[in-house]
Amino acid sequence: MYNMNLFNLQCFVTLAQMLNYTKAAEELGISQPALSKMMRALEDELGFRLFIRDTRTVKLTEAGSVFYYRVQHCLNDVDYAVSDTKKLAKGM
Repeated sequence: MYNMNLFNLQCFVTLAQMLNYTKAAEELGISQPALSKMMRALEDELGFRLFIRDTRTVKLTEAGSVFYYRVQHCLNDVDYAVSDTKKLAKGM
């Protein structure tokens, strides 16, 4: 089983969409070094690279693109699950 949590995955999705560590960190309300550390830890846990980084650019690897697509759908499913369950709990 993996140790990642929803926040880590949301951070990944945000970075994958923005392809900029500074802007993604600001959007997420965390520091850029914390985001970098989190993404390295996620890559280590998964066993493959998600991003190609150099001094000026960030790009998704092919594996990162596939992971992004799947994770984005999973996070949307979680949002729907919470929303639908809240409605049910309220008797709607």
